[in-house]
Amino acid sequence: MSRYTFNRGSRVWVTPYEYAGSLMFFINARTAFDLKIEIIPTIENGDLDLEWMVTNIDEDVAIVSLVYVPSNCGIVNPAYEVGKIVAEMPCLYIVDACQAVGQ
Repeated sequence: MSRYTFNRGSRVWVTPYEYAGSLMFFINARTAFDLKIEIIPTIENGDLDLEWMVTNIDEDVAIVSLVYVPSNCGIVNPAYEVGKIVAEMPCLYIVDACQAVGQ
């Protein structure tokens, strides 16, 4: 089993649609590893700002967390497009798709 380690000061990107359980994990990791949690901005209609992501991603981003189909808001986040943005970066890309089947 391998273990992922974080550099102190690394950044974690979350969406505004993150579930509380995931946020608690990231808050605990922030404390333990001195991580910076950043919320990916959205454009006017609530979609993630992919241009912002392209402009702001760098090797300091350790985790990108995406809720694929958040509960009760009608958003379907672009998991594939975000995956293309982060593909060349040394970060973990986490897609929470737990609600996708039920929606």
